Amino acid sequence: MKLALHICCSICFQEPYRSLKTLGFEITGIYYNPNIQPYQEYLNRFDALKNLVKDDRLTLLVPKYNASEAFFDATIKTREEQCNKCYYIRLKRTVEEAKAKSIKHFSTTLLGSPYQKHEFIISTAGRLASEHGLEFVQDPKWKDSYHKSKNNSRSLNLYSQKYCGCIYSKADRKFED
Repeated sequence: MKLALHICCSICFQEPYRSLKTLGFEITGIYYNPNIQPYQEYLNRFDALKNLVKDDRLTLLVPKYNASEAFFDATIKTREEQCNKCYYIRLKRTVEEAKAKSIKHFSTTLLGSPYQKHEFIISTAGRLASEHGLEFVQDPKWKDSYHKSKNNSRSLNLYSQKYCGCIYSKADRKFED
């Protein structure tokens, strides 16, 4: 069984990856995150992921980084709309990559974080699965291991981000400090 796994970061990746491998999936990782700003942040997260899986046989696809794919849409009026668009763009690209590789299952590590909008992600993924004849795989327990994964990342000296990734979440984080 093959599965295309959208990967947002090394922390959120850990539990879904472990769980899906345990279920017998052959995983193709897709690191697609045009939302991450600035570009150095994108690279820091990608380097952490590569270091985490360096001894693993994970096939990793990395579509070209293009921040304009995720942002700068003048028709979006609210932060919630921006987040929803961001989730959709990444899930849609995952579905496209899966179909191009004849992979019938897909998922996202976004569900490995307790900070993401799980209901919207699951409903969007379900709609995309139905539209494209694929199966979306997820486990609501993945987010329960987030803090364990974050501690594991620290023990491995992997980069650990301080915000979701976009310019809006970065600004929010600055105001919280």
